[in-house]
Amino acid sequence: MHVAGCEYLERTEAVPLTVTRRRERNERGMTVSSGIGRVVFGTMLLVILGIAPGCTGLPEVEQEDPILAIVGDDVILSSELRREILERYYGRTALLGMVRRSLFEQEASRLGLQITDSMLEAEVDKELARMLGGEEDREKQIAALARRGVNLDEVRRNLRYDAANWLLMSSVAKARRTDDARVRQLYDQTFRHDRRRVGHIAFPFGVDQLDEKIVNATHQRAEAVYQRLRQGADFGEVAREVSGNPDTARRGGEIGWMHRGSLPAERQQMTDAIFRIGVGEFTRPVREDEYGWHIFVVWEEAPQQAFESVQDELRQELSLAEPTLEELAALEEVLRQQTDVVVHDSALSGDGG
Repeated sequence: MHVAGCEYLERTEAVPLTVTRRRERNERGMTVSSGIGRVVFGTMLLVILGIAPGCTGLPEVEQEDPILAIVGDDVILSSELRREILERYYGRTALLGMVRRSLFEQEASRLGLQITDSMLEAEVDKELARMLGGEEDREKQIAALARRGVNLDEVRRNLRYDAANWLLMSSVAKARRTDDARVRQLYDQTFRHDRRRVGHIAFPFGVDQLDEKIVNATHQRAEAVYQRLRQGADFGEVAREVSGNPDTARRGGEIGWMHRGSLPAERQQMTDAIFRIGVGEFTRPVREDEYGWHIFVVWEEAPQQAFESVQDELRQELSLAEPTLEELAALEEVLRQQTDVVVHDSALSGDGG
């Protein structure tokens, strides 16, 4: 299945730009300027290499070889710049990206998957909105692009290439993870058990070297919050105000559904505390080893459910969740093991075929 009209260069660490941006948002928080900077760089690289949208490969070398720079008695030609980019910086990266794309295309064909233009445009629109921000920021970012000599159509073309790769890989990953074995695995981790919907307020120690003074001081803060809760303070509001875990704090302390096997054995004291209290109740501060203290609350509980009654819900959940970088890397390795792959990358530097 071919989803893009051009065998273009992969431009970052042998993974598509879109996937790289997702990782940066998840791990560090992506700034709008960094995303645009990558697109500008990608556009400039395509121009330098002479790759136009809709092409089928690298262009034929023209007879005229423009001089790009003069350094004393030396000249730097356009063909030399192209060769430097391909051989020193991007040749192997691009080749490995094309190998990856071919693996996923073949698997998509086997699974009967297709990437339509409407799917591509929707992904491009979504990514462009993330990059440019709201209406006020959008105009500023478009103006910034124009000052760099890049217009919005060029950005969309670059994003379309990246979106094609992302949709291809994510579609294959989602299709493979909804087989019966994966659905059963998720069931074993969830509905097979009696579960509780749990929240917490975290009080991390916040230091590498612990001493009793820090442990006691953190415990006193947790005890003070515990007393506020006993006096009727709303758990979610307090979690947003004081919890040391930013991710759960913004959700009012929400962790999600847990069963007795959700936490590893070394955190058994936390599991015991969670399942000792009733719905609507909260624990006293519970210590988590070197991390800090927690106050847990139980909002709901649900009994075990039969597989037949929840398998459709589980299959839908698996199909909607976006794949992680780790999942895609693992899937690529599986596809490589199932496919004969021979890479003659020495030809890129003229060392052989």
